[in-house]
Amino acid sequence: MANSTILAAAIFVAHAWYPPQCCNGDEHGGDCRPVPCEQLTVDPRNPDQVVYGDHAAAKAEIRQSPDGQCHVCARPSSWKMFCVWMPKEVTS
Repeated sequence: MANSTILAAAIFVAHAWYPPQCCNGDEHGGDCRPVPCEQLTVDPRNPDQVVYGDHAAAKAEIRQSPDGQCHVCARPSSWKMFCVWMPKEVTS
């Protein structure tokens, strides 16, 4: 039980930086989440867009990740990613 509490606290602190304009909710029940970087790809039909599953965002909207991981903010009911973070080495 103590280990799961520590893990939950670490996840909260690690993702507490999501801006409110990107998330609908909080880091536990909101629209923002860490994702594997390899799941963010360039849209072959539109090379100016990055795609994650059924969601898309303009490459120009990608932000540099503060923790070196990839993150997306997207609602299941929308195709648009509100915010995307990627490590600098992935975005450059």
